Amino acid sequence: MMKLSKACKVMMPMMLSVALLSGCGEGSTKTVEYPYEASQYISLGEYKGLSYTENDFSVKEGDLENVIVQVREQYMEYELVDRPAKEGDKVVLDFDSYISGQRVTGFSAQSHEVYIGSHEFLIDGFEEALIGLSAGEERAITGLKVPEDFTQAESYAGRAITFNISVTAVYGPVLPEYTDSFVTNISDGEYTTVDAYNEYLLGMLEDNAVENAYNDKYNQLFSQIEASSKKLQDFPAEYVEEKRAQVNEDVLRYTTLYNMTEEEYLNKYYGMNSVDELVDQQIFWEFVMQQVIEKENLKVTQKYYNEHLEEESKKHRYNGTDKYVETVGEEGVVKNMLATQAVETIMNSAVAK
Repeated sequence: MMKLSKACKVMMPMMLSVALLSGCGEGSTKTVEYPYEASQYISLGEYKGLSYTENDFSVKEGDLENVIVQVREQYMEYELVDRPAKEGDKVVLDFDSYISGQRVTGFSAQSHEVYIGSHEFLIDGFEEALIGLSAGEERAITGLKVPEDFTQAESYAGRAITFNISVTAVYGPVLPEYTDSFVTNISDGEYTTVDAYNEYLLGMLEDNAVENAYNDKYNQLFSQIEASSKKLQDFPAEYVEEKRAQVNEDVLRYTTLYNMTEEEYLNKYYGMNSVDELVDQQIFWEFVMQQVIEKENLKVTQKYYNEHLEEESKKHRYNGTDKYVETVGEEGVVKNMLATQAVETIMNSAVAK
């Protein structure tokens, strides 16, 4: 089933700890010690009682209908049509390409499928040039260029390219009917009526609205903290290297999980272009949050640890608490819990304008 959660670039502070002294009883406190005096590196700005704009992310009229269309589009099929191609069609074609009169094998293909309007084809303008063509037609497409940032063959970057194409077939999109049978099939029988599935979709929309409102408030507040806090000196070189190794390991894990390049992952989830930039930001927030934890005297008791372990595990996208603790260690779990408490302190003290 479809996921509606909107990707947001959220600055998530990460905590640093090196020593953990665990007590035995539920009321005992797990104490975290820090290897660096954070205030020597970061001057902490205001973090409590900050103001924010309460933007409206509530579900609007027509939102459910739009999502239903998206669901149907996910299961869209194509049927052969006897007409010229138009926006939204799938066109099957053979093509050869030429740069300065020389055939380029890397830009040539047989029975290639192009979806007009998807913007998936590498060369801008190619998809649009197919509009109006019918099966059996041939055409030379000129006036196009290889992207300037094309790295697979840098000698082609930015150069004019000509395509000789032959259209084999044109397929038009067909949306499935939104029926009880349809929703039963796509939900594997979990929902057997349109009304029941609509209720499920509406619940997802409402959950998404709550999440977006939280992320918006979060980003507003932490942008203010970032602006009012000041970096006093370079971060410890040995810690920068340690953090870079950790970040590289995490990036590799998630790029493999999401089948993304490092650049795609960093840009989508952090709005950054390099690991070094992410490392610097993470250390900045560790030192900021370390000071918040110390000023607020935040603690993790054994009882708190037991009650919140599963929640923290899910938040950090681990499949089960055992795997979470095994991967980050009990020390790492506690520092994440302290970070959560610090965020809650900042969020709960904020005042809507």
